Amino acid sequence: MPITIQTMAGASSLKAQLVFLGLLPGIAVKSDPIADLTEDLAAEQKARATYEKLIDLCQDNKEVTDVLKYLRQREIVHFQRFGEALNGVEEKLAQKKFYMNSMDKI
Repeated sequence: MPITIQTMAGASSLKAQLVFLGLLPGIAVKSDPIADLTEDLAAEQKARATYEKLIDLCQDNKEVTDVLKYLRQREIVHFQRFGEALNGVEEKLAQKKFYMNSMDKI
């Protein structure tokens, strides 16, 4: 079944529309784990909100709402996992670092 997407304001291409809807990730930061995970958390929240709006629009079709509810729940789980990963990275970065030099190589 083909997906029809109406043009959104400010989203001229299909890719831009999918990014706008939260169905495709936007620009990834890469190399900064805290920024990347924070961006992932935001993307999951946007997707969840999109699914909730779609659920509200499709309440008369149980089959569609069941699928949307599953997808929304998946976004919630992803958000939780990214949050756990962010906590782990922050804890690891907060630990004191100890460096050992081998003095016998001097």
